[in-house]
Amino acid sequence: MNTPITFAQRLSAAAHQGLKHANPLPAEALEDLVARVARPGVQRVLDVGCGAGASALALAQAAPIAVLGLDLNPDFIAQARARSKGLPLQGAVAWRLGDLTAVADEPPFDALWCMGSSQAFGGPLDLLRGAHARVRPGGSLIVGELEWVGEPAAAFLSDLGLSAADLWSDAAVPDVFDQHGWQMDHRVVASASAMAAYEAGVEAGRLAFADRVSESEPEGAARVRAQVDGWRELMARHGSGWQFAAHILRRPAA
Repeated sequence: MNTPITFAQRLSAAAHQGLKHANPLPAEALEDLVARVARPGVQRVLDVGCGAGASALALAQAAPIAVLGLDLNPDFIAQARARSKGLPLQGAVAWRLGDLTAVADEPPFDALWCMGSSQAFGGPLDLLRGAHARVRPGGSLIVGELEWVGEPAAAFLSDLGLSAADLWSDAAVPDVFDQHGWQMDHRVVASASAMAAYEAGVEAGRLAFADRVSESEPEGAARVRAQVDGWRELMARHGSGWQFAAHILRRPAA
């Protein structure tokens, strides 16, 4: 039996549908990450929270890699399958709907790609701990996450409903990775203009979704518009307090 898609999942898929990549990194930075990951010896990659499949497909286009894209959202998996049809690939891509239990029987991968999807593990630090079971010794973890810029303001934490410990800070890099058994090989930070462009794209997608469902689901549409207004105000007040950074981390060989 197919699991019914939730309102939140439909909204998330719609919010990112107009974006080539569902994260704030510019295209050239993502292309560089793909090139660094698609190196000789990398044969199997797990993309956790693969979304509409852009990164998984880029990896399979760049090298003869078998990529497994995993996502909980049926809309994203449907988009990924549609996007991959007829696309020339050096490698191969398979799509799987589900959480991490859906790959529990898979042997460790050469690389785990998790871009803005650490919630699949429970959060950013949980990702650093949990990824050891999914990555072979000598393999890589590609992680993209929000991080604090300096010490987060108390008002920002209160508005977000987070604690300072929920994200690492830019000052803690690379020590936080070392403490969790990872060595940092590469780091790239999205610029303020790239963050703003990403936020604008997500906002446009969310508002377009609200317009589409305004007659059939008026309460949901009103809730989405209120959330957009609230998030815009929050970012205007505190948006400089965090940034999006991506890292290539290496698990030391045994």
